[in-house]
Amino acid sequence: MATMAWDEDTDNHITKIDAKIGDRYNLSLRVVLSNPDEYGASAENKAVVKKIKNEVNTYFDGVLSNLKGEQAEFDAELKRITDLYDKIDTVIGNSAKASNVPYTVPIMVSRDVAKDEIITINEYDDTIEPLVKKLAERSIYIADLSTNYRDYIIGFWLFAGDKNIALAIAPPPSIILSLEASRGEITRRLDQIIGPEA
Repeated sequence: MATMAWDEDTDNHITKIDAKIGDRYNLSLRVVLSNPDEYGASAENKAVVKKIKNEVNTYFDGVLSNLKGEQAEFDAELKRITDLYDKIDTVIGNSAKASNVPYTVPIMVSRDVAKDEIITINEYDDTIEPLVKKLAERSIYIADLSTNYRDYIIGFWLFAGDKNIALAIAPPPSIILSLEASRGEITRRLDQIIGPEA
């Protein structure tokens, strides 16, 4: 079996899903995810993996349906940080223009993320504009690498220069975000096995 490369929360969900569906398909989700080449080799295997993907989504839908109170609080917090994103993005856009620095929304930026210095914020105050101005002045470009989650945005901007500095909005702590991240990780891997739909 290949080395598993997913986080502990995702691993726990895989164990729970396996307990529910393992006997039904005589196949372990863990084994499928650990050996994608083997299970993507035939149309028959792909059909089974597609059914397993449906089971994965049913599992996560069920868990999330029991978190309606948390979901309402989470949505309110996501709305707050999306509003914060809008304010900061305007400041960054204005600072980039004033400093004549390109401001882009790339698909991705290849870099050594371990070397990034990250400034994480949770609210807008009177220190943001001077901070952004300083960061823009020392940058060769600014990249908006923010994450979209449903209709919300979790802000993350890279100020690239001699040293990369990122300005990030702290994502709201929530089991829901963790659940959705695990679902996304598992279904992304299953989609790689299934391939494009015919």
